[in-house]
Amino acid sequence: MSVSTLLNMETCPRRWSLSFSEYPEVWERSGYPPKPYFATLAGQITHSSLESITKALDRAGCSSIRSSLFVSVLRELGGFTKIIETKIDQLLKVLSINPRAQHNLAHLGTKLHSKVPELRTRLQMLISKLQIQSRDVGAYRLQETSTARLPLTVGMHAEVELRAEKLRWRGFVDFMNLGETECEIIDFKTGDAKPEHEFQTRVYSLLWARDAELNPHVRLVDRLVLSYFESEIEVTPLKTSEMDDFEKDLMTRTENALSLVRQEPPPAYPNVLNCRFARYAKSVMNTGRRQLKSS
Repeated sequence: MSVSTLLNMETCPRRWSLSFSEYPEVWERSGYPPKPYFATLAGQITHSSLESITKALDRAGCSSIRSSLFVSVLRELGGFTKIIETKIDQLLKVLSINPRAQHNLAHLGTKLHSKVPELRTRLQMLISKLQIQSRDVGAYRLQETSTARLPLTVGMHAEVELRAEKLRWRGFVDFMNLGETECEIIDFKTGDAKPEHEFQTRVYSLLWARDAELNPHVRLVDRLVLSYFESEIEVTPLKTSEMDDFEKDLMTRTENALSLVRQEPPPAYPNVLNCRFARYAKSVMNTGRRQLKSS
């Protein structure tokens, strides 16, 4: 289970269930082909570019975005513009098999490439906020080559998969900074701030505490940060005294969500907040009312 899965189950169990249905007459993948939205695609490109950069810095053992090593790493990647353009081309290739994107693919590609300067600025803003802990390159290479999940060492770590085996939960952390005495988790967001973002980071703090392989000494998170384009929001991490209650609540929500999607059929919760079809229906109804009033 993950945060996104839980929230999707709770929002509309039937919609979540249908996302795993088969539509062989439409395409070979599971779920109905998603409609591509430009804002979503731009966010995916930014996040993917950010992931490539942080992973490269991690591999190189870069200790500061102001160091010459940072410049070397970025140069090897081709620079911000090249990274973004590569991600756009990769995304367009993925979209080429989506029946709902094929007729609009050329237009999407042109529009995305025209936004490269804006995407570059946003990417630079997110990168500029990184405070990197220096890391032993040898320790990194050991972790990279090992098939086991070894304890995380002091330094920066990008795209960390946290697992709480007993809870059957996992989560992918964008960026972790581990110092000798402090632990920081940063989650990068490309859209507007939402309440569920804070919930997500608090789940990460629980998973980190419960991950016996990466965190055998049960270190707690000292700082949780939601990093947006123009702001940062600090979320209060879970204290030891709060862990058990938060975990119990999470498990209760998980069991309730699973029980809903196991129903035949799962219940549907159409409303104007989480269903675009409901929003469209409401818009049509409001237009009809205005027309009646004016006639």
